[in-house]
Amino acid sequence: MARLRKATDSWCEPLLEADQCPCERLPDVVLCRIFMLLPPRLVARVCSFVCRSWRDVSLDPSLWSYYCQNTGLRSADEIKLSGGWRALFIAVFGPNLVGSPCFRPIEQLEVDQAKSKAPGPWEPKHRVILDRIAVLDDVEENYHSYSHWGVEAGSQFHRGGGDGVVRENPPVDCSPCPSVPLESVIATSHDWGRLQHYIGFQTFSNKFLDQSPPFVLTAWFAARRGSPGLFRINLLLRDDLKNCKSVWDSGILNAKDEWQQAKFIIKDYNKGVRSVMVKLAGKCTTGERGFYGTKFTDILLHKFATCYGLFGQVSYSSPFFCL
Repeated sequence: MARLRKATDSWCEPLLEADQCPCERLPDVVLCRIFMLLPPRLVARVCSFVCRSWRDVSLDPSLWSYYCQNTGLRSADEIKLSGGWRALFIAVFGPNLVGSPCFRPIEQLEVDQAKSKAPGPWEPKHRVILDRIAVLDDVEENYHSYSHWGVEAGSQFHRGGGDGVVRENPPVDCSPCPSVPLESVIATSHDWGRLQHYIGFQTFSNKFLDQSPPFVLTAWFAARRGSPGLFRINLLLRDDLKNCKSVWDSGILNAKDEWQQAKFIIKDYNKGVRSVMVKLAGKCTTGERGFYGTKFTDILLHKFATCYGLFGQVSYSSPFFCL
């Protein structure tokens, strides 16, 4: 034991004298290879802040080239976007694809500009439509704002509820959503209130899209206090002619007084998807008139890098129903 301790102590002496951690002695090439085994999010948000040398390695183009090419992106994709491989990875897998996650209306003066805005490389395209979402203090029932979200065709707004929806800020008889406490929520009534949102991928590489990269979909939902409700999400995946190729369904989720976050990975769908339609629906189970149904907000949709756990533990989706 004494010999072992002595040998161990002598092995540590050079490190203690140099006042260095063993990893600080690693060549940059070796450290870069180690980073390739880590999730990009961990490299960008943790490793890059350890020290200057780790930051330099975390920005190495060969590291981000490896990440991109391991997720189906190619050199031709990198050329479309200035900033190199790291900028390409962030542009594809970083942003929320949803145009307005908390249902903010678009100001009247900005509607024309929003409609005519052309998306840049790897940016999703969103429609600007009359949303037919009201608020409870509207003077006129036919007053509606413009938004990226719209009430599903056939739904009608009624003061007593029905299948209409309203925008609430702050939420009525419900605590604010913990992820976005200052943002609006959508409240439903005694029948299914439905909203839908179009997201187009016209500026994305078709070769990349045809690999059917998974989506990560999350949403926060809660019931009005004392009025249990139901919540449901559908994702329609469509081709370049807007024909529906696959429909994903979350199933019916039970809403409680406390806010819950639904998380899904949507994968193994047919190739050829060029746009998606996100559909949200909620209702109360008590049948009360008025907007006592499920509330929801903070809708996130991301492309998922399949070979890395970027978002921690996320439940896998139910099977697809191919049309």
